[in-house]
Amino acid sequence: MNIKEVAADLRYCRRESGLSGADVSHLLHITKSRLSRIETGKSEPRPSELCGLALIYSKDLCAMLPDLSSRIALEMHQRFSDLPEEPSNWKASSVRCQFLATLYQRLDQLSANHA
Repeated sequence: MNIKEVAADLRYCRRESGLSGADVSHLLHITKSRLSRIETGKSEPRPSELCGLALIYSKDLCAMLPDLSSRIALEMHQRFSDLPEEPSNWKASSVRCQFLATLYQRLDQLSANHA
């Protein structure tokens, strides 16, 4: 998904929500012209704007940017083999292992989408 497709999706979400550009720009604390540039793909949204838009439209950030999410997941997945060793006195060892196993599975699924 490129910036134009993300922009079109955001425009579609706003229209489907019944919100006006003034509503969304007010909630994001940006100008209406800034929102228009984001929705037409003329400007890329800042991370804070993207997070705000995801909250407004109840969207997952990874779902909003699938190509970027898949690429990052693939890169993280590849770095799993050389994770730093946990300290010998690490009290959260079992929690860490469980979390990393779950994260590895999630990254495996996301990176498979990128391959």
